[in-house]
Amino acid sequence: MRRLLIASLLSIGLAGPALAQGSGGSGSGIPILGDFSTGQPRERQPGELFELEAHGDWTVRCVTMPEGEAEPCHMYQMLRDSEGVPTAEVIVFPLGEDAQPPLVAGAEVVTPLGTLLTASLELQIESREARLYPFNVCEDIGCISRVAFLEEELDALRAGTRARVTLFAFQMPRQPVNLDISLRGFTAAYATLEERL
Repeated sequence: MRRLLIASLLSIGLAGPALAQGSGGSGSGIPILGDFSTGQPRERQPGELFELEAHGDWTVRCVTMPEGEAEPCHMYQMLRDSEGVPTAEVIVFPLGEDAQPPLVAGAEVVTPLGTLLTASLELQIESREARLYPFNVCEDIGCISRVAFLEEELDALRAGTRARVTLFAFQMPRQPVNLDISLRGFTAAYATLEERL
């Protein structure tokens, strides 16, 4: 197949100009081979999300802003179920000036539509006691639970290797869905966010 494709391209691309030249110059034939371009970088538009860098299992993503304005960033990880199917998303960010002591960081966990909202979202960091968080809203992208972290919880995330969220589907309210959050690269990714505050 590849040989046929190459032969076809050669016959069109090389024979065409030869025929054109033989029939009276460039003005009398069909211009098969035109000018080539190396292209140019596409400028990001305000509001566009882009990947800044990756650390372990975390990606630092930022939002493009108009020139001169600071670009807000967060850490991102896709969560997969036991069969490797993408199931939920988690983003983490420093609260910065918006923090209300003793809160230092926030997170948003996005779960599929059809999540059993009354069961809340359960989050456990390593072997620490699990905590329940309500869902705030459901949109087209899924249902969102907004989580706030204390300094000691943030330290546990930095020092740990795994956290876990548990949720339930509306149609299977007795079957928990456990999703592991890898903490590999968490410390470095969070440090990047702090540097950009």
